[in-house]
Amino acid sequence: MIRLEVPTCLNVGCIPSKALLDSSEHFHAASHTFKEHGIDIPAPKVNLKQIIARKEDVVKQNVEGIAFLMKKNKIDVFTGVDSFVDKNTIEVKGKENKKITKKKVIIATGSKPAS
Repeated sequence: MIRLEVPTCLNVGCIPSKALLDSSEHFHAASHTFKEHGIDIPAPKVNLKQIIARKEDVVKQNVEGIAFLMKKNKIDVFTGVDSFVDKNTIEVKGKENKKITKKKVIIATGSKPAS
């Protein structure tokens, strides 16, 4: 599995969950509602390996898309545990420890799953 350093929502939260839900909805439709629409198919079977591969591809596409947009728009991304030192300075503890001082700052905190 490819895991790029981005928020939880993209890697293990919302996006992969919605990709799996989408696959399950397609399976449900094929199993229960195709016939009423005049679509006759053999009974569908779950291919879990393919479902997981699709989910991972959806995650990868989203991660790469966001990384592209950040780079295109010249947005600096710092990954780590952040805390304010003062109203204009943030300390980032990650692969590299940094102190960043800016007039304006946007913090995208994401989330962390309970473990």
